[in-house]
Parts: sequence; C-alpha cells; structure tokens
Amino acid sequence: MSRKTWVLFLSTLGALGGAASCGKSESDRQSNGDNGGSSSVGGSVSGGSSGGGGASGSANGGTSNGGSGGDAGDGSVTGGTSGSGPGGEGGAGGAGDGGSGGAPDECEAATFQGDVTASSDAELAVLEGITRLEGDLVLRASVSNVRALTCLTSITGNLNLAATTLTDLELDALASIGGAITLRENATLTRVSFPNLTSLGVDAGSSLTLEYLSSLAALHVPRLAQTPAGLRLAELGWQTDEALVLRFDRLETVGGTLQLDHVANLQSVDGFPRLAAIQGNLWVTGNGSLETLDGLAGLQTVDGSVDVGGNLMLRSVDLASLTTLGPSGAVSFSNLGALESLDLRSLVEIPGSFRFSVVSSSKGAPLALDFRSLETVGASMELYTVFNLENLDAFQSLATIGGELRISQSEIVRANLPNLESVVAPVSIIYNPLLRSIELGSLTTMLPDPSAAYALELDRLPRLDSVDLRALTQVPGAFSLHNSGEEAAAPLTLNATALTTIGDASLSLAFVSNLHDLSGFSALRFVTGGLSVYMNASLTNLHGLEELTELEGDLAVFSNAALPTCEARWLEDQLQMSGWSGMATISGNLSDTCN
Repeated sequence: MSRKTWVLFLSTLGALGGAASCGKSESDRQSNGDNGGSSSVGGSVSGGSSGGGGASGSANGGTSNGGSGGDAGDGSVTGGTSGSGPGGEGGAGGAGDGGSGGAPDECEAATFQGDVTASSDAELAVLEGITRLEGDLVLRASVSNVRALTCLTSITGNLNLAATTLTDLELDALASIGGAITLRENATLTRVSFPNLTSLGVDAGSSLTLEYLSSLAALHVPRLAQTPAGLRLAELGWQTDEALVLRFDRLETVGGTLQLDHVANLQSVDGFPRLAAIQGNLWVTGNGSLETLDGLAGLQTVDGSVDVGGNLMLRSVDLASLTTLGPSGAVSFSNLGALESLDLRSLVEIPGSFRFSVVSSSKGAPLALDFRSLETVGASMELYTVFNLENLDAFQSLATIGGELRISQSEIVRANLPNLESVVAPVSIIYNPLLRSIELGSLTTMLPDPSAAYALELDRLPRLDSVDLRALTQVPGAFSLHNSGEEAAAPLTLNATALTTIGDASLSLAFVSNLHDLSGFSALRFVTGGLSVYMNASLTNLHGLEELTELEGDLAVFSNAALPTCEARWLEDQLQMSGWSGMATISGNLSDTCN
C-alpha cells in the first residue's frame, strides 16, 4: 500500500462535507443550530433515524439554519418537528424520508489524503473515524464488512468494488462522491444501500455501474436527484430467487445512458418514480423476468435512442409522457414475446429509424399500440414478424418516413397509413399471410434510393384484395406485384390512377391470382424499363394501359390463362405506333380472338 498522509482535526464550527459537529455541547447545538450538521440532535429536525440521533427524529430545531437529517426511515418512524428556525429537510412522519445525513455524533471531522486500496478488513481499518477521503477507495478480495466506514461522508474520487466477500454494502453516512461508483464481480453481494448519497461524479463516462453481481436483490439510492453521467445495471441477480428492489426515489435526471441489461431478477422499474430526463440512450435489454416498464410513465426526454429488446416476459410499456428524442434518436422494440400494450402517445417525431420486430401478445388478443401523435420517422420504418396486430390504426398521424417502409412476415390485416404523404424508396410489403388491404391513399412522394432493387414491392400476400395508391404520380424504381391473391375473397381492386411514370426500372405483374384488369393504371404513360405481365390466372384484358406510349425496355406478356392473345398484340401495336422498337415476348395466353 502506498504511503498515506493523515490530516486529523477537530471542528467546533461544523463538519467538513456534512460531518457531525462534535465540537459543541448538546445545549449549544440545540439553542444555536449548526449549518451542515449531521444528526437529529443538532439544530434541525428530520424524519427517520440519523447516524447517532434519536430513533424518532423528534428533537426541536434551533433558531438558525439547522443541520440536515439522517438516514431515510423505515416507514414507521415519526417525523420530527421543525423548531422556530429553518431546520434540515426532515421526512414526513410514517414515510420516514429524512434529510441528507452525515456522520454519527461520535465521529470527529477527519480527513485522509490519498487513495486507499483495501484487500482485507484489517487494511480497511485505516479509515476508521475518517469523515472525508481525498482520493479513490477500492475494496477487493477479503473485505467482508464496511464497519470501518461508519463515519465516512465524502469521497473525492471513485468508489470501486471488485470480487470482495461482502454481502451488504451499506454506507449510511456517505453523502457525496466526486467520482463514480463501480461495483463488479461480487458474487455474495445481496444489498447495496447509499441512503444519504446526494452527489455523484463521473469516471469513464459513467456515474453508477453495477455488473456481474449474481446475488443482488436490493439497490437503494433514495436521495440522489441526478447523475452527471450514465447509470448501468448489467448481468445482475441470476443466482437469487428474490426480485430486485430498486429505490431511486428522487432521481429525475440521468446525465448519460440508462442501461438495464440482463438483470435476471428485475420485474419492474417502479424504483424510478420521478425520472423525467435521460441525457443519453434508454437501453432495456435481455431482462428475463421484466414484466412492465410502466414505472417510466413520467419520462419526458431521451437525448439519444430507445432500445427495448429481448425481454421475453414484458407485457406493458408505458412511455406516454415521452415527447423528445435525440437529433438522430431511433426507437426499437424487438423480441418481446409477451407484449400486450405499448404507449408512446406523446411522441411526435422519431428522428432516426423505427423498428418493431418479433413481437406478439401472450394472450392472443390484439396488441394495444398508441402512437397517436407520431408524424415523422426520420429514417426507415420496419414492422417485422409482428403477431396479434390487425391494423396500423395506432399510426394514423404518420405523414413522413425518411427511409424505407417495410412490413413483412406479420399478421396484419390492414396496412393502413392513410395520411402518409412521403417516403424514401423502397416500400416493401411482403410475406404477410393475412393482409387484405394496403391503404396509402395520401402517398404523393417516393424519393429514390439507387441502391434498392425495388422502389415498390408487393409480394407473397395471398389474401390481398385492395391496394390504394390513388395519389402517387411517380415510382422512382421498379414496381412489382407478385405472388398474391390466391386466397382472396374478392377480385383485386388496384387504384394507382394518378401514376404516370415508373422511373429507371420496370413494371412487373406476376402470379396475381385475382387480378382481372389493369384499369388501376389508367394514367400510366412512361415505363423506363421493361413491362412484364405473366402467370395471372384471372387477367382478361390490358386496356387499362391505353395511355402507355413510352416503354424503354422489352414487353413480355405470357402464360395468362384467361387473357386473349389479341390483347397482348393490341398493346404491342400501340407501343410500336409510338416508336417503340423493343422485343416482344407473347405466348401461352388464351388463343381466343378479340371482338
């Protein structure tokens, strides 16, 4: 251990950093009151028990500013009275939420200068009676208790634990840490409590990190109002049957990312009742017992992204107050096999991407989604393998998607986004076995993506009987409608009557069993690639293409069992009269002549 310098002094005017004012008599403290004192026997009154004060916290305060109270009570403690002067911040009776505490009365103000690394209880004893540590504190190896830290109210550096034999880490007097708390790889640690901690600093981008604590069942930091950096809880509780109890009663702001990752015994986040702002990301991933995120109902801003994934028991997500994400903030909900409800009703814009994937309801009832205010997704929007979601009614305000729209392998019956006006290609709606209607009637703008194979892809939709694209005038790439309608209850109604141009690619209609005619393309004039119409069993005429005069690729019309060959020849002649000189493939259609 490195050489340490001791600075030990007694204070008659008040303790450093909230230490006990032991230099005055009890009568002096009661009559005059101490600024920054620590116990309920000082010039303040507080609820709950202090380090060395009375159990009821009922002593009368003096006439000046009193000291702050002690440890938060246990719920049965009677709150103290305030006296004639402004006392410390006492707790309400019954709730026992006391003021910020300090060292017990027997502790004199004493400072230890230098880092302390203790590998045993004997080595930790160097801090007995110390109220202020000017340096880092590292506990490891055979440290089994922290009784030597009873007086410690302040650490100017970091507090680190690694591989100790501690079962409980309770530092009742500790009020401030200038650096961060990092607790790692303590297999026996079941309880962590900092009941009077009000101030934390930063180390390596984090303020509070707990990870690889396999037996942890309680984490109490009830007086901390904000962290200047991130809060990370990861790989916790997998060797205990007790549900993790979190108490961040006053935490309003996390100054970085809040990460809850693979916390095996986390069932809810009710321990964050006042959390309103996260100045980083919100990551809630891989928590096998988590059932609800309703405890975050008061969260208003996340300056980064939201990622909730791999929580297989999660039923309910309430983020109804969330209004703001970061400049490129994305939203992802994935691998949530039991999800029943998701409320993001106040969110107007997702600046980044939105992904909703591998989600189903354990009850088999329709998912209850609420995105009623969402108008803009700044990047791509994807719904992939979503079960028990019948329609997109939750997104009725959505007007702009700044990337692709992809809906695939889901049980959606209606893909209804009636107010969507603009999207960046491609739009891919594929492999949805129950889908009957695509309702994009306000879509006017599709911006090109040169890297996309298709601009508009509708494929493997066996029950499809309605497509509404009535306002769309141009598709900036390939348009394909394939392998659909074989289980549909009605002929396909296709409305693309404002569409004039398919740019830089082809139009392909194939294996659409319930396609009877092409009247839905009545305004189509330009196809800058080829035109392919084949294997459409119910197609009887092509006369919806009367306006088509410019085709830059080849024409292929074949194997349409109900389409007279003369219909294909009519289209070929029309194009040739307009100067088309491409190749025509016409075969396998109905041989009947046209009237």
